[in-house]
Amino acid sequence: MKSKILVFTVGVVGVLGAFASAASAHHASITGVTQCSNGARIVKWTVVNEQAKLGTVLDLSSNQSGLGKTQLTLPAGGTGHVQQTLAESFTGSVKLTADGTWEDGFKSSATGEVLVSDSCVPVTTTTPTTVPVTTTIPVTTVPVTTTIPAVTTVPTTAVVVVSPAQVTATPAAAAAATPQVAGTLAKTGVGSHTPLLAGAAALLLFLGWLLLHVARQMKAEAEALEFVKSVRSK
Repeated sequence: MKSKILVFTVGVVGVLGAFASAASAHHASITGVTQCSNGARIVKWTVVNEQAKLGTVLDLSSNQSGLGKTQLTLPAGGTGHVQQTLAESFTGSVKLTADGTWEDGFKSSATGEVLVSDSCVPVTTTTPTTVPVTTTIPVTTVPVTTTIPAVTTVPTTAVVVVSPAQVTATPAAAAAATPQVAGTLAKTGVGSHTPLLAGAAALLLFLGWLLLHVARQMKAEAEALEFVKSVRSK
């Protein structure tokens, strides 16, 4: 009795093992790559029939639009390709699901996923424009006052210099300058010399007056020259 039960158990395990082996062979593998092309995000899917002995028909679907085809027929161990076109600005997850039916009627499903992190929108680099800055410096006008010094008027004293040659004695002047002698001189017997002595005395008086006048004129001239020098030195 025990041997029969053991044989049955082994038989069940053998059937389950065969079923699991067949199931593992009936599936498809899916991989995808993305790229930017002509202003769009392109996903290129590769689907492989991992069953080396049986062909399959795969129904394709995606969580995003833009699949180029919705069905693939692959021979045993065959490989197929499908392209999916997305918007240029798309980012996120793209999934492709393949529901397959093999020639022996076995069915299975497989899903592949691609994560798109960068948009295909070109990055515009803005070059900063340097604007020349014009600085206006205000000009301050400072009035300039010119003071013209007052003109000092130096009094001019006219000095008249009279040389001895310009002095002319007239008989009237000489007579006026000659002292008058009152009275009558006593006769000494030499009366012929009295007029001569009187003329000599008058001449001496005139010469004395003339010398005194010339001395005063020379003094005045010297003082005038000193005054002129002092004015020029200032």
